[in-house]
Amino acid sequence: MLAKKHRLNLSLAIDNNGFDFQKSQRLLTKNLIVYYQHNNLSLLRVAALAPSRLFPEATKRNCCRRLIYNLIREKAKELDENIAKNIFEESVDVVLVYKKKDFSPADLKKDLDVVFSKILY
Repeated sequence: MLAKKHRLNLSLAIDNNGFDFQKSQRLLTKNLIVYYQHNNLSLLRVAALAPSRLFPEATKRNCCRRLIYNLIREKAKELDENIAKNIFEESVDVVLVYKKKDFSPADLKKDLDVVFSKILY
């Protein structure tokens, strides 16, 4: 699980004019729709959304969100070791929305590699 300061609370962000879906940039991958925009903070904030139309059970939605958060944390550790770049110091808000119900963690990991390579570099 990501640290709380790196999780984006969308209800608060939208209310405080922090994140705007219309003004954000969009990126499509095989399993995810990614919205991102730069923020005024010096840290990466991530929100993972699992729509209830895809996952009617709350336990499955929570499991899917936790999977995304864990994969991001693993990716950050991997980048720290290889490139000595901390992705958590980037000034970006990222919202990841599931597109499909059927996915594998390996596919999600590939999608996140694509997302971070396009957003952060």
